[in-house]
Amino acid sequence: MAKYLIMLVNIMLCFNSSSQSYPSIVNIYEYGDSLYTCETNLKNLFQNWNNNHINNSYEYSLINYAFVEEISDTSTIKLYSDLVTTDESLLGIVKSNSFSKIIDNKNTKITEQTFSVRRFGSLLYDSSSCTSKERADIITAFEKERENLSAAFRSIVNVGDKVYVIFFKDSRHIYSAYIVCSSQTKRVIWDNVFRNIKAGNI
Repeated sequence: MAKYLIMLVNIMLCFNSSSQSYPSIVNIYEYGDSLYTCETNLKNLFQNWNNNHINNSYEYSLINYAFVEEISDTSTIKLYSDLVTTDESLLGIVKSNSFSKIIDNKNTKITEQTFSVRRFGSLLYDSSSCTSKERADIITAFEKERENLSAAFRSIVNVGDKVYVIFFKDSRHIYSAYIVCSSQTKRVIWDNVFRNIKAGNI
């Protein structure tokens, strides 16, 4: 059952981790210009969307982004906490592969990242081959993780934080993903899709 929840766990770990332990590695929003404004995160993301950071970046095109609103009250926080955990909300799946390569006569470690996207609810489809009891247990655990993610959103996001939407596409679909930027730190504090992508000396 754990394999159906591992992507949700990875998202939770992302929000609880800090790049300060690895100063040369940051997420894709923070690599580039210093974060003097929330919009700088988006500019960095679009600037960094290339094969240097995502090995299959050509499979997805970033179209545009737009400011949605500044969060005005706790009811708006609750609205977005539900929105980012619906079955139709997006999850960015980042897989890393490390290997050694000789560069300038030196053995150098190379890490390649590949990116894909899934719908939140699609994680349950993978359990269709399970027994009825196994599927019931998976659904229970899945809904618990949904509640945990929603609660994490409400604990991280504050009144005054800014919401943006990012539009991107692959060969079949056009997607939209909501992100939240802190009004205090100017960093992206919630994003289900791109925040797990690392940039820098990986």
